[in-house]
Amino acid sequence: MAKCKYCGAEVAIGARCTYCGSKAESWYYSGEEKKQEPKKKKALHDRVRDLFNGKIYIVKKGDCLWNIAKNLYGSGAEYYRLVKLNNIQDPNHIEVGWKLYY
Repeated sequence: MAKCKYCGAEVAIGARCTYCGSKAESWYYSGEEKKQEPKKKKALHDRVRDLFNGKIYIVKKGDCLWNIAKNLYGSGAEYYRLVKLNNIQDPNHIEVGWKLYY
């Protein structure tokens, strides 16, 4: 592990920082930081399970993304996370019964 050059968080070389999103480019770090075990790739179903970790919200009558985000994340302004994660084309249109990952 190395420290992110922008925010100082721990990040694996070649991976994206979970805090600021910058990529830890190998050319930036010294030889000691580069000497780390390469990460083994997980199977697709394991990566999907890790990503969603069983967190699914089913849309009910009267729901809107703002209120769902407020309940799930504590702030309605975080609705864009639901939009991005679920590939919602129109944030103003959701339907009853949709399964939203969060």
